[in-house]
Amino acid sequence: MESTNVPMSKRLIGIALAAVFIVGSIFIPGSETLGHEGVMTLGLLLALVSLWVTSALPLGVTALFIIVMCPVLGIVGGLGQAIGGFASPALFFIIAVFSLPVIMLKTNWGTRLIGALIKWTGSNSRKLVLGFMIATTLVSTIMSDVPCTVLFLGFALAILKAANAKPLESNLGRCLMIGIPISAVTGGMATPAGSSFNVVAMNILQKATGASVSFLDWVIVALPVVIVMVPVTWFFITQILKPEPITDECLQGIREQAAAAKKIEPYEIKAIIVVLGLLVLWIAGNWIPVLNATVVALIGLT
Repeated sequence: MESTNVPMSKRLIGIALAAVFIVGSIFIPGSETLGHEGVMTLGLLLALVSLWVTSALPLGVTALFIIVMCPVLGIVGGLGQAIGGFASPALFFIIAVFSLPVIMLKTNWGTRLIGALIKWTGSNSRKLVLGFMIATTLVSTIMSDVPCTVLFLGFALAILKAANAKPLESNLGRCLMIGIPISAVTGGMATPAGSSFNVVAMNILQKATGASVSFLDWVIVALPVVIVMVPVTWFFITQILKPEPITDECLQGIREQAAAAKKIEPYEIKAIIVVLGLLVLWIAGNWIPVLNATVVALIGLT
């Protein structure tokens, strides 16, 4: 919510609370358990929460205010130290990973994938659930879990609407609504690019132990787990929640969308080249040290 849409009284309350937390933390002495800097950090954190909850200031302004206040209150030595965390390689990798879904959502590759999926599954509802879970898992290996889930839930809702599936009654709907998010999370484990948490974990491991995990090393360990998990989760979901059958006519609208997207546009070719190129470079980084995950991510952003 933009701060301009928030009542002035609410904004003033947020600013007043933030001031109370900051000023109060200055006068609260530290202890052996928690030093004075720690007390001021907690005060600054509470101020941040109050400003965000009340939308007293725009989100970006609030974030910058907190960064500036860290050296002002003496929590850190200077502004350079306050923003030092933003130079972390993990941050640039996360930015690049979130750019991949933006690239793919501007194309019709998802529609074509669902069209090919329906051609394979036909009107077999259990097979349809499996197809959706496989497709979601594949895309989630390079796309962040949340946008991947949103993408495939949108396709699933179109099918459920065409099948006149009733909310809270359709087992096919339950299977898809449960299976797609699980598949997105499962696929996100397959590669470091599948989830921002993966690269954060890699970065923490490297800082704590000095050991680094390459893109290929991660895939070698995680991919077999993902390959096993998809059919196992599908089996139990469809056995417990037996999806009702659907007619072939329910899938006609999706087929028409896929047929309309048959022509591949030049920007779609560029998009798929960028995505595949990043995967190739990430794997090549196993033998070429300079091509670490962050460097390749920055190449993709350019």
